[in-house]
Amino acid sequence: MRFRDLLIMAAHNLWSRKLRTALNLLGVLIGCVLLIMTISGTRGVRRGIRNIMHGSDDALRLVIHRGYRPNAQVPPDVLRVDERMDPVRRARIRERLRSRWLRKNVPRRSLGSEELTQLRALKHVVEVIPRPDLRFRAVLNGQMAQGRATSISARDIRLAGRIIAGEMLTPATTHEILVSEFLAYELGYGSDDELQRLVGQSLELRFRVRGQRMAWLIEFLNGRLESDGAASQVDLLGALHRVISQVDELALADGERELIKAAFGGLSDEDATANEAELYLTESFAVRGVFRAWDDDDPFSFLRTAKFNDDDDICFHHDTSSRLMAAHENFESFSQAIVDVDSVEHLRDVVEQTKKLGFSVTSAIRIVERIDQEINKALAAISVLSLIVLSISAVGISNTMAASVLERTSEFGIMKSLGARDQHVRLLMLIEGTMTGVVGAFLAWAIAWGLSWGIGTLVRQYLTQRLGESYESNVFLFSPEDFLIVLGVAGVVCVIASILPAHRAARLDPVVAMRRM
Repeated sequence: MRFRDLLIMAAHNLWSRKLRTALNLLGVLIGCVLLIMTISGTRGVRRGIRNIMHGSDDALRLVIHRGYRPNAQVPPDVLRVDERMDPVRRARIRERLRSRWLRKNVPRRSLGSEELTQLRALKHVVEVIPRPDLRFRAVLNGQMAQGRATSISARDIRLAGRIIAGEMLTPATTHEILVSEFLAYELGYGSDDELQRLVGQSLELRFRVRGQRMAWLIEFLNGRLESDGAASQVDLLGALHRVISQVDELALADGERELIKAAFGGLSDEDATANEAELYLTESFAVRGVFRAWDDDDPFSFLRTAKFNDDDDICFHHDTSSRLMAAHENFESFSQAIVDVDSVEHLRDVVEQTKKLGFSVTSAIRIVERIDQEINKALAAISVLSLIVLSISAVGISNTMAASVLERTSEFGIMKSLGARDQHVRLLMLIEGTMTGVVGAFLAWAIAWGLSWGIGTLVRQYLTQRLGESYESNVFLFSPEDFLIVLGVAGVVCVIASILPAHRAARLDPVVAMRRM
């Protein structure tokens, strides 16, 4: 018999037994729909989460801290721990001993211009932003306010969404700044119209770059006196110097005198007599924009690795803040830096490269990897469920086809009496099983497309409401590979279910089969 004849006979047999075929298809449909939507849904969820993370500075940002050089050798005696201890606990204690020895004996690695250049040279690093500690005093139209400044990246997505007047900095805006709405309020700009007028104005900023030993006390006392029209900080510094130089003449106990001398010994004659230009660096910057305070309603705020731009009143381009920090006396290193990575996929690589350079790193890599692990677990669990459903369907198909063999005994007898061989009968049954799987896979693909459209629309509406912004990613992402996988699984399951009935049908004796007519 020709293969074409067997195909026609198999299709005719399935069509003539519609109820039995429909029941077999139902089990295949349920399993295949589950499998298709699991694969495509997992891919869609993964892609959607990655898109959200790519739109979040926090997921793509590492916080670099000053660490110890990677080649620092800790003496073996320091790490010796009781061997009777549990191995996991012993490893934790050894790590604590190592950290304590490093803190006491090894200087932390600096984070200066050379180290920033090394970080910028790393693969997949987009930008490196040093974190300065800049305190300033702002003056505008006779109004004065104090605050803290920080540096930002021109691509700071999170801050760009908080601009309420003006616009975001660009890579070329090194002489422009962003100011907080609170600083604007302290300078006398409160209403929306006033904030718009503030944009473009020149703001004078004064940074203390000398006499840092007493700067904190000077700032505090001068802030208390300034409202009464007191003298400049230089005059206040000179007065404090004269008081401390005569501490031996004050009616104090000996211990109190020694305490004051130890605490304020850094106040030198040079500090007291320096003019204001030597103590301060004054520059003017154009206000490019005003940003609002950060609110914690961001559903992905758990990815945050640093408190960045939240309590700061002025944001500079990082080149500007680096230049201002370099003007400080005895400046050697930044306390930390922010590293922006090009994509979530490369986050782990950059973390490893940074650690090899001897820096301590804080990142969202564990959270990102944990999300991937949970998605993979969900994929595995639902895939197993789909295969269980298909296996149950296979048992049903096998039983149905076994019953079909009994009903069609006389039919197989006639086929063999007309010259059909055992392999022809066996192949006919296998073709019927394969057709059931293929038709079920095609129908499941069509049903999955329809379900994905409805479910995807509802999920996008829900996520848009929860995220506070439009969610455009597809919840289900189909690909030709998905259909081939489902088609292969359904076909294999149905063929396996047909093997035993096909073998039984092929072994029928045509004489015995003809007697049952």
